[in-house]
Amino acid sequence: MIIDKLHVYRKGLKVERMHTIQHITPYNNGFHSCNAALIAHELCVLNGLNSASTILYMLLHDVAEGYVGDSPANVKRDYPDIKCALDRAESDWEQKYIPDMPDLHIQEKNIAKIADLSELGMYCLEELWIGNRNVTEILVRVVEYLHDYKDVKGTEDFIEHFVSRGEL
Repeated sequence: MIIDKLHVYRKGLKVERMHTIQHITPYNNGFHSCNAALIAHELCVLNGLNSASTILYMLLHDVAEGYVGDSPANVKRDYPDIKCALDRAESDWEQKYIPDMPDLHIQEKNIAKIADLSELGMYCLEELWIGNRNVTEILVRVVEYLHDYKDVKGTEDFIEHFVSRGEL
């Protein structure tokens, strides 16, 4: 039933992000996913791609965290076995509850990753602007990761923006 599915989505979109890092303004999956979808749309347009699938993917990409929770990136990075188990749990959950999750081709996947990182970078930059230095390391990592996608039109703009406006 559609209502049940919407309740599942809503639960996942309410999950608090960055719960292990002190931050000043609220940050949840709904805010992140909406803004990441807007970034993905703009990047798709800039790169001559239809954005519909990528937008839907970005709106839903963190919904499984309503089931598995938001695990800190440093834990997933430092403990690959945990990351693998969480990825499997999220994938299993998505197959069960979001069977129509878009299957993106490589260009769309790259844009989705850039949008995901860039939205996090924009949030961190806004936190820095209001005095929260706790997010500096995260913004530095975002810039480092974005360098892997410099061949995608628009990525350099985010890197330059984060470096100059974040005074990195």
